[in-house]
Amino acid sequence: MNTADNTAIFSGGESIAYMPVPALPPTTTPPASIYSIAIVSTAEGSDIMRIVIKRDLSMPIKSLTFRYRFSSMPIYAPDSEHSFGSFRYAEEDINTSAEITVSGNVPEGLKYNGCSAYISEIVLLSGQSLTFEAGQYKYIRRPVKKPISAATASTASAEDKAPAPNPVTDYERQKKKNMRRAVILAVLAFMLIIEAIGGVFLYRYLGVRNSVDALMKEARFNEAYKIALDSDYDGLLQRVCEKASLHYFSEGDLESSYVYAYGAPKRFTDMIMDYAAASVIDPDTGKINETALRVAKTSENSEKFDSIIHTVIGILESRGDFTNALKVASELRSDEDRKATEDTIFNNAFSFFSNNHRYSDAAWFIDEIENINTVKRAKADVIKNALESFSSFGDNAGIIYLSHKYPTFIGTVPSNTAVEPDDAGVRAELAIVYPMLSAEQKRSYHSKSIAIWNSGAVRIKNGAIPGIDVKNAVSVDTNARETLILTKNGSVKLVPHKGVTPTYTIPEYKDVVAIALGEAHAVLLHENGTVSVHGDNTYSQANTAEWTNIAAIAAGQRFTVGLKTDGTVVAAGSNSCGQCNTSAWRNVVDVAACNQSTVLLFSDGTVEVIGYRSLGLSDIEALTDVKRIEAGGASIVAQRADGTYELYSGQSGGNPGDPYNWRAIGDYDVGLMCIAGIDRSDVVYIDGDGIPS
Repeated sequence: MNTADNTAIFSGGESIAYMPVPALPPTTTPPASIYSIAIVSTAEGSDIMRIVIKRDLSMPIKSLTFRYRFSSMPIYAPDSEHSFGSFRYAEEDINTSAEITVSGNVPEGLKYNGCSAYISEIVLLSGQSLTFEAGQYKYIRRPVKKPISAATASTASAEDKAPAPNPVTDYERQKKKNMRRAVILAVLAFMLIIEAIGGVFLYRYLGVRNSVDALMKEARFNEAYKIALDSDYDGLLQRVCEKASLHYFSEGDLESSYVYAYGAPKRFTDMIMDYAAASVIDPDTGKINETALRVAKTSENSEKFDSIIHTVIGILESRGDFTNALKVASELRSDEDRKATEDTIFNNAFSFFSNNHRYSDAAWFIDEIENINTVKRAKADVIKNALESFSSFGDNAGIIYLSHKYPTFIGTVPSNTAVEPDDAGVRAELAIVYPMLSAEQKRSYHSKSIAIWNSGAVRIKNGAIPGIDVKNAVSVDTNARETLILTKNGSVKLVPHKGVTPTYTIPEYKDVVAIALGEAHAVLLHENGTVSVHGDNTYSQANTAEWTNIAAIAAGQRFTVGLKTDGTVVAAGSNSCGQCNTSAWRNVVDVAACNQSTVLLFSDGTVEVIGYRSLGLSDIEALTDVKRIEAGGASIVAQRADGTYELYSGQSGGNPGDPYNWRAIGDYDVGLMCIAGIDRSDVVYIDGDGIPS
């Protein structure tokens, strides 16, 4: 064993070398901690590791586990040559002795030049487990040395003893002279002793300093630190810490820089702490600097610490990462602030999920709360919080989703709970939410209260249509020959225009949820996601028998389009302009059709036109933030998220209309050469060359 100043040598040849002790931050006080680490070398040549653990007996524990490694490297530093061992202590004295000593033999032939250990787990009698990682032990305590009682004093030989002085009784002058001589000789002797000791001290100090300087030139600061620590030269140790801290600071390694600043005899952590706190958030990217955060969180200034935590929480919330925001909030040092911050995070989370229709994320967040030990909230309370938030925003699609996800906590939501036409929440998670809707809710989702064709417009008001015997209509479509009506009970009525002889009929269905009319064929979407087509099939537009999981339909002049719940699109019928080439598209949330064009609305708010695209029709593809699309003839009207409307036309002449003055429109449609919309105040807007009389 290396016997430096931290090594005690006893009679019998036994020696004890004390090692630096890794420690947790001062603010962390576990019920057990390592007090000293030592290697005992016996006279027989064997080595024993001896670890002393101090216990806080006010906190009863069931067991403790510590990990150890025979290496000079800090426990948080990698060491490929030396691996960790582990020891679990659960003896009877664990709750009776304030000091526990554990010893074990060092494996023979092991090459090592130090030993380190840390407590990795403490199991309380209550069953709670306290775990600690090696990375948390970034502090260093000087070796704990116990008094050595084996040293004995040597006795002087008779030859070394000074002769007894002769008494002087008669001559005072001689007496004073002798006294002066004795004082001078004593001073000279003391000076010689001091010079000899100083020479030895200086020689030893220069040797240690040269070794330390050589190591620091190679940036081997860990080894330099150990030598300076073992030598007990505080000034030299301070110098090592300052140079090491500056070196790592310049490389951006704030953790290592802080460790050396903290381990110095005269600590200088304030500068590094302040820099870390200011560097937690990158001002350019808004990203969190994890290294700076770990250093900043060791701050002993609670006000500064909590300010950093709140900044990090704000960044995480802005990213929609509310789970980690809750985890970070648990580190706030004020119980009152922590509780209030948790409440705010929950409210912000469910507002975010509702406003952005991210229902799957909301469910994941709810389920993840159970895995966050620091959040003491029952799942039922969290779900209730989510429902209250969704209800406050009128987000019925979200409420329907939660009721299907957590039926035990919520119960069944009434099947007639309103779902708005083209509900953004349904579209946001179409594959999940749409199949959850009842037939009545699907009819509400697909409802269309106005339909227009050249010189003809049909409007539903309070379930009725002027001139047609129907009282419970929920959706309507029209073309040059007939009007198709969907009723509240799922039945369909085909009404020919005056003077027109119908060419086909529609069976008595009770499960239809959406309708669309082509030039001479009617398309019906059923509750189970299948599609039936009636009327002309000259171009195979009725070949939809194999379609399943359909969530929306559209009808062109001589073709049929279906949107599947997985966001893909199918089409059948005339493909004269390529309007049925839809198989490659994904993430579609709605479909519409012109005479010879298929129009797709994607989840990101963009639009694609397939088939006929000429004369400005495809310009719609440059539009963003589109919320809804309607098409007819060779025109498309897009409703944007900000409530404005844009018309794109492929007509070679004439005026198809302009929605420039549309405001707060509740429903609208596109005809052959005209457009029509109804606002929330029941005002009808109609424009174009085909305006009905």
